Amino acid sequence: MVNIQPIQYSVKAKTHSAPYQMHKYYARRPYNVFRNLIEHYSKPGDLILDCFCGGGVTLLEGLTVDRKIIAVDLNPLATFITKMQIQQIDIDSLEEYFSEFRKICEDEYSKYYFQKTPDGEQEVDWVEYIYEVECPKCESSILLSEENKVRNGYYTCNNSKCESNLTQKGLKRTDCRPISTAPSRLSYTLENDTKLHNLSQNEKIIISQAKYDYTIHADLQEIDIEVPSNWDRWHEDCLPQKGVHRFPDFFTEKNYFINVMIFNKILAMDKSEFRDLLYFAFSSSLRYTNKMSRVVQDWEGGNPTCMDKHAYWLPNIFVETNILHYLKKRMGSVVKGMKYIQETIPSNKKEANSFEEIIEDGDYMILNQSSSRLSIPSESISAVITDPPYGSNVQYGELSAFWNVWLMQYLGLDNFQYLDEEAISNRKLKKIEGKNSQHYEDMLFSIFSEANRVLKPNGYLVFTFNNKDIDIWVRMLRAVVKSGFILPRDGLIYQKYIKGYENTAHLKSEGNIQGDYIYSFIKGSIAYSEDINLNLFETELTQTIHGCVEKLFLQKSEYNTPTLYQYIFSEIVSMLMKYLHAEQYVGEKVGTNLTKTSIDKILELVLNNDDHIWTLKDGD
Repeated sequence: MVNIQPIQYSVKAKTHSAPYQMHKYYARRPYNVFRNLIEHYSKPGDLILDCFCGGGVTLLEGLTVDRKIIAVDLNPLATFITKMQIQQIDIDSLEEYFSEFRKICEDEYSKYYFQKTPDGEQEVDWVEYIYEVECPKCESSILLSEENKVRNGYYTCNNSKCESNLTQKGLKRTDCRPISTAPSRLSYTLENDTKLHNLSQNEKIIISQAKYDYTIHADLQEIDIEVPSNWDRWHEDCLPQKGVHRFPDFFTEKNYFINVMIFNKILAMDKSEFRDLLYFAFSSSLRYTNKMSRVVQDWEGGNPTCMDKHAYWLPNIFVETNILHYLKKRMGSVVKGMKYIQETIPSNKKEANSFEEIIEDGDYMILNQSSSRLSIPSESISAVITDPPYGSNVQYGELSAFWNVWLMQYLGLDNFQYLDEEAISNRKLKKIEGKNSQHYEDMLFSIFSEANRVLKPNGYLVFTFNNKDIDIWVRMLRAVVKSGFILPRDGLIYQKYIKGYENTAHLKSEGNIQGDYIYSFIKGSIAYSEDINLNLFETELTQTIHGCVEKLFLQKSEYNTPTLYQYIFSEIVSMLMKYLHAEQYVGEKVGTNLTKTSIDKILELVLNNDDHIWTLKDGD
């Protein structure tokens, strides 16, 4: 086997290419970063395993450079997206298929989106609505408008005599019961010119009192399923307080009805690759047709912004978008993605249904299952290149359920949840019935152990990682060490995110690190050193962090949290690995008292922290 050294350079991350823009999947990594890893750690014809295939980046990029790929994920949404992204299909026939279906839908459902405007009756792009809630003090209605906002999440009661107005602090939105929504403005397109219209009081009444028949007959498939109350997202996103108890509650009555009608038209069509891609486009459009869509001035060109957080975030002012317009847009995105695939992946790539087939004449295999139990022979994989969950950063299963409740019925699956074996930890529920960091470590260990088994001798386990919580870092590294891997010298590099993505809502929150670490672990073990005293772990951790701070502040007088953490984690990893290897021989664990605030507490011994800006304390 060729002696491969750990990769020593990162690349400038590129924005997602057309296939990855066909359907949302959370936390996809830059495609060219993974292509760079694939080309470094394998050669054409090698077999690569991706045990957390997610949005399908390793598979697509691997096929592009002539590798054989086994892509595995517990999440059915992940494996469905992964498969759709590499379909080889006649583009002209697909466009004709899409066009015919879209015309049927437009003829039947466009009437629901016509409204009176200053330019007469027009088909609108969206109507904006504002939630009305009931005051818990006096039971008056409160319009959650900008005019009534005291500060984020707090509003003034419209009743001037309400006791809540005495303090001028406002009422917490989540303490108020949702009662209705009120239209405020609409947008439409006339001769390629976007028009924005503020509704008059009379127009608001007309829209609110419009009557449509939204009856869904019993023989139709729908998603009238309860949102599980044992989710992190149920609690953290305050779903019941915002009126969401069942999956239809994510939609307006009109858009839920039309989505169900379109979904059933797709189900009634003959099964084919064309129908799969049609459902794929419909599934993609669901992101844009729910009550998590909003319009923000000077953002996205004034177009609706939809589900851009790792959460079920329901804004107090939302837009009801035109489903037909978004279905057309998503069909266009799918066609564009398919054209890209035709240009980049050879048309003779063949899907295998077993390991024997992929070895004989297949090119890839997609498995919807846990990666802890693989029907793959030992020492048969050249490299494992993947992107595991980062602790509690993204609740993939809970968030994917928004699409999986539909996909479950499209594919005939038994369930839309698969959370028991998911390798994540909870934030809100971990102290009750949820998954703590030990669960996360255990799940990673079961999967990395299987990766070790199937890897060839001296094979690499390569993955990206990012989390501010040192407890999660230690758990991840311990799972790797227990599974039989070592981190070679120079086995860690830092990879910056895509330029322009650094200001997303997720990355801006809580001073998150704005990049990934790329780990290159190698299959093997190291000898135990009796010189390592596990009792000195916390002391050495503090000394290492303070040593890093001392060097950094010789160069600059202040650092923000992302930059400071980036340097600290790069510095402490080798120290953590040293102690974690020693654990395996001594039988005791280090870092059992670590929490997500541990590094901050160590830093605060020598630094001041003012809103994520760190400076030296006087005298230091």
